[in-house]
Amino acid sequence: MAGHSAAVWRTGGETSLGSFDDAEDFARNDVFGSAQHGTDPYHGDPLWLDVGNGDPFHNADVALAAALRRDGTRITFHTWPGGHNSSYRDANALTILRFFGSAFASCHR
Repeated sequence: MAGHSAAVWRTGGETSLGSFDDAEDFARNDVFGSAQHGTDPYHGDPLWLDVGNGDPFHNADVALAAALRRDGTRITFHTWPGGHNSSYRDANALTILRFFGSAFASCHR
């Protein structure tokens, strides 16, 4: 599981119009709520999250990574220079692909 320049919100009130159908949809997909239930929502699978230091979602991504770590999730988290745009994603795509390669190589059937 990976979030590359992830757009996450702490509350439904922060979301942009159309991001979720309604409050119930947000509640069903609330990544912060999932991270705070006291059990690793990703069941030990490796998780990647990165964000640019100029990304408007920076603070939320930092908070999410911290909540997931407290919850026992095995997470790799990076903050790099850049914003929430294609230049940031393009500059860091190879690094995240290496993470995926390593994660897939360790999968067992």
